[in-house]
Parts: sequence; C-alpha cells; structure tokens
Amino acid sequence: MILLRCDGGKQVGLGHIRRSLLVGEALARRTGLELHALVRPDPLAEGVLDRAGIPTTRLSTGDDLEAENEAFRGLAKRLGAKMIWVDVFQRVARAEAVSPLRSEDYLVCAVSDENHKITTVADHVFLTSPGLSGASDEVINGVSYHYGPRYFVMPVDYAAAPVAEAARERTILVSLGGVDQRDLIGPVIDTVARLLPEEWSLEIVTGGGYCGKEAIEEELRRRSVRFAWSEDVDDFPRRLRGAALAVTAGGNTLFERLAAGTPGVAVCQSEQQMEHIERLAGFGATAIACRDGGFDDVALERALETVLNESAVRAEMIRAGRTLVDGSGLLRVVDVIARGLTGPKRVA
Repeated sequence: MILLRCDGGKQVGLGHIRRSLLVGEALARRTGLELHALVRPDPLAEGVLDRAGIPTTRLSTGDDLEAENEAFRGLAKRLGAKMIWVDVFQRVARAEAVSPLRSEDYLVCAVSDENHKITTVADHVFLTSPGLSGASDEVINGVSYHYGPRYFVMPVDYAAAPVAEAARERTILVSLGGVDQRDLIGPVIDTVARLLPEEWSLEIVTGGGYCGKEAIEEELRRRSVRFAWSEDVDDFPRRLRGAALAVTAGGNTLFERLAAGTPGVAVCQSEQQMEHIERLAGFGATAIACRDGGFDDVALERALETVLNESAVRAEMIRAGRTLVDGSGLLRVVDVIARGLTGPKRVA
C-alpha cells in the first residue's frame, strides 16, 4: 500500500494534490501496490481524489498537529503501508511535522518547493527550488536529499520537445492556477487584452466555478477581444504547449510553462513565489510582473511588450526554461522511490 498525505486542492496546473497523485499513480503502476489518501476536510482536494478513484480517509483532528500525525501513523499501520508520500505544504511544513512519521515499517518520502535546504527527516527528500539548481544530491544523517527543479513533478506530456514557435497558435494564455489568491485574474486579463496583437486571441484557463467569469467575459466581448475560457484542467498541458506566450502565476503553473518551452511573464501571488520568480528570471527563463512582492500592472505591460517584440528574449526563455525544468521530474522521482522500495530501506 502507498499512502499519500494530501493537502491543497488547486485545480489548474498541478497543485500539490495533483502532483501527489501523479507520483502515487506512477508508483502503483511500477510496483503493483495500491493507493490510499489521507486528507483534511477540503471539498477541492476530496473532489480531485474522488475523480481519480482513490480511496480516501478524512482527518478529523482539527488544528492539532500532534493528533494529525498520530492519525497518519495509525492509518499507515492499519493499511500495512510500504511507503508514504508527504507534500511539505501548508501545515505539514517543517521537520517537526514529517519526522514523527518516519518508521522502520515503511519508506517515507517528502517533497518541498522551499528555497533552502530544509531539515525534513525522511528517507528521501526532494527539494525542487530553482535556488538549488546545480546542487549535487547528497546523504545527510541517513536522509537522501535530491536537489533542484529537475525533480519537479508534472505530467510526462511536458517531457516531449517544445512545439516550434512557427507551429504555435497566435494566442496568449493566461492562468493563475486554480486558486487566485489575490483576485488578480481580472487586472491581468485587462492588461493582456490591451496589448493583444491584431489577429491574436486570448485564452484563459481557471478552475471551475470562478465567480468573476461572467463579468470578465462581458467586458472582453464589449471590447471585441477574441478569447476562449476553459475550465478543462486535463487539457492544460496541450493548451500551454500550443500557446505562443503565457502569463502565469509563480507556482506550479510557472514550472509547467518552463517545461512546455512557452515564453512569457510570471505574476507574483505570494512572498515565496517572488523568490522563485526572481531566481528564474535571473536564469533568463521568465519575465517578471512584480514589485515589492506583489502584482504590478505597469511591470506586466512592459514585460509583455518585451516578450512579444524581441525574438532573442523568447529564444533564451525557451532554452533556459527547458534547461532548468525538462519535464522528466516525475520519472526521476519514481525511479528513486522504486529503488528504495526494492532495496535497503535505510541509507547508512
């Protein structure tokens, strides 16, 4: 049995729960083990798991982290788990949350997007921050650490070579993920629509049920902007790979954009995203529409004009992005874990 500790229900792109499912399903195919998920009450998260057909246990421990970990350990024991997967996200955020889960009975693997080498105690820890690009994997106190965005988990669709620029649709795709944390989708769409070249179209991808959709659509029609609005998250990789440019947030959708070889601009939704965006921009992989840790419409306008008009900038974004994130992270993670499941459990 493989037990997934799931948090976060973002619908567009990966989201933390979707990448947990990718890892779990790939491992189940490789090993023949069954999957089970443990999740705090969350309609989005439970909906994703239900659609995937994954048996799920809901936590009922409230905000008591110690009780939550105890419930997790108890479930792992009852199920006879061989491995547990923890996405270090939100409340499961530091070593004190993951360390008690370690046991001689099963392999513990954790992933985090942190910008530094956190001290999570597990058997394998995947730290996918761009700040760790080029760092060599290492073993510290019996824990195997695997560094950099080359381990970033995403659908294997992204491992294919990018679509040539000439073959892409004349479309600018806008997606800020399934949870628009600062209600930025409206201002971003407004700016992109103003700069949209003649004969180009706008493609918007959001999670289902975005409450501002009708008002934005009405305004775009009034301005005679050609656009399409999609809530089909399963089709997101194809849409992203086919767009000429994209404006995304600074989380999972940004990493997917780099792997897709789609040049564009990153919009900041949080302080942690700002750190990622700045590092990736330093590599030449993306333009930035942020200032002081927040969204800046003037910066978006200037960045988008640059990306639209300078082919050399676009080419460098494609090269740098694919160098950092080649879309094969899922395969690397699964290979590491599968070896751990079949070989010695502990590293000396």
